[in-house]
Amino acid sequence: MTSWWKSRRARANELDLEMRAHLDMATQDRIARGESPADAARNARADFGDATTVREVTSDMWSGELVHQLSQDVRYAVRGLTRAPGFAFVAVLTLALGIGANTAIFSVVNGVLLRPLPFPRPEQLVVVWSKFAKLKLDQFPVDAGEFIELRARTRAFADVGAYTSGAVNVGADDAP
Repeated sequence: MTSWWKSRRARANELDLEMRAHLDMATQDRIARGESPADAARNARADFGDATTVREVTSDMWSGELVHQLSQDVRYAVRGLTRAPGFAFVAVLTLALGIGANTAIFSVVNGVLLRPLPFPRPEQLVVVWSKFAKLKLDQFPVDAGEFIELRARTRAFADVGAYTSGAVNVGADDAP
């Protein structure tokens, strides 16, 4: 018998002992709650589930078969990719572009939407608008001249800053 088979057999015995211990504890708990020993053993086995399925799933995890299967899958994929280098190049390029695009988009979303504003007390920020009552414009952006005058003469604010938003068209020779 090989050492691999012996260690697998030892793990199977250990798993059987572990499952038996869980069933015994569940049975004792049920007896302590007032069930008869026969009913407690039957109900504990029903709650535990199919022992064969539990044994197979657990032994696959314990045995290292998962690592062995993964290594076989990786070797198979590498062999397939070396047979078709054009496909491999396109696949790697597609993955690289996808990962790069996701990273760039997340960086923008993180910087703009998820992070708090870089001000010591953002709850004290205010927006100043111009008002043109004759034109019925209640919220009109402050122009550059008003901003400079507001910054120079105001004592109501600790500091005054400005921002702008709008669409831009980047291009050359009248072509976007």
